[in-house]
Amino acid sequence: MAAIGIAVLWLSGLAALERREMQRGPAQQVAEAALLVEPGAAYFRVTEGDAHVGFAASVIDTATAAITSSDVMVTIAPEGTAPHALRMDGRYSRGLRLHELTVQESDGTHDVTAHAAMMSDSLLHVVVTRGTAQRTVDTSTYIVTRPLLLPSMVPAILALGQRLHPGVSRRMLVFDPAAMRPRLVDVRVAAESLFVVADSARAVSSTGQWEPALTDTVRAWRVQAAGMPLLAGWIDAGGRVVELRPLHGTMRVTRTPYELAYLNWSDRAAVGLDALGVAPQQAPRRRAHRHTTTHLPRP
Repeated sequence: MAAIGIAVLWLSGLAALERREMQRGPAQQVAEAALLVEPGAAYFRVTEGDAHVGFAASVIDTATAAITSSDVMVTIAPEGTAPHALRMDGRYSRGLRLHELTVQESDGTHDVTAHAAMMSDSLLHVVVTRGTAQRTVDTSTYIVTRPLLLPSMVPAILALGQRLHPGVSRRMLVFDPAAMRPRLVDVRVAAESLFVVADSARAVSSTGQWEPALTDTVRAWRVQAAGMPLLAGWIDAGGRVVELRPLHGTMRVTRTPYELAYLNWSDRAAVGLDALGVAPQQAPRRRAHRHTTTHLPRP
């Protein structure tokens, strides 16, 4: 009788847990995952084939009352075409309720900026401007019924909200920097694999370049989201990007130490950073070989 009683209580507990999980709404799921978000910076080497064609950085900062994210990607094609630069900045509450975001994109000819802010709990106001004079070309208001995220925050919420394995999926509202508007996308984990990534860098005195000093093995999961290239890639258990292929099939964005990502490419990076209104000397820096938290410069 005691064993039967224990089994009944155990099954009742499982049923209650499943019912609670099923009743959690998107806002509660995101808020619970947001409590696990940690501050940090990650740097990425952008390659096309064997050519180093770009630099990217992603910074998440947490404070008592807010979470902020800043992302920069600058690419220059090997044939020397104009640089393409993309920057995304977001400010959220500690529960990851969006306050405001800014997306800037430049290809050397056209400059587009979108600034979005929540006007109430469910109304998002978006203003799109073009050119250095910031001429307004579009003003839109959207009804937002679930948490809105920039693409860089999606992997963290996906990974920290549940245990990753192939088949896991979640529907999220994401601000699409290509369309400059929010989009509802289904994010799905498609595969699992191991990656060997550079963990630190050392200088090569004969060339003035940097090379990997130590490597680390990282377990990663492949994420897919239809129509959202910035979410096509591999993430680790902490929701940090290991590798992306956001632009087209031959371009790869790989997490690596700052020296390999930026310093080996800094002479070309200055051109792209200028496109975002960032002075080259203000580019993210660090003194040691190990990763440190670095705030991206404001345009």
